[in-house]
Amino acid sequence: MAGSRIAAGDLLIPCLAAAHTDPGIHGAGSLASHRAHLAFGTGAHGCPAKETARLIVETAVDVLPHRLIEIRSGAPDTALRWQPSLWGAVPAGLPTVFRPSFPRPILPA
Repeated sequence: MAGSRIAAGDLLIPCLAAAHTDPGIHGAGSLASHRAHLAFGTGAHGCPAKETARLIVETAVDVLPHRLIEIRSGAPDTALRWQPSLWGAVPAGLPTVFRPSFPRPILPA
């Protein structure tokens, strides 16, 4: 696997956090290697609503910065506690500070 020999009985731990980050496929420095990933699967076990789910997430990510004005970290990086996991490194919490902005109501014509 990737030039490494795997012997019978060796423990392999798949890391979903690395999914779709191969620079040999996406190109070095491509956006695909630096973005969050949602895995929906394919084939018989693929998510039947993956395009709808992807659209919802894309919309949320696009709208969120406009609704959370001046969003910033609520703690220094050194204060973050990390969640132990075999699958990837994630913070146990991510404190943030922001000023909420509420959308204007749509008035009838």
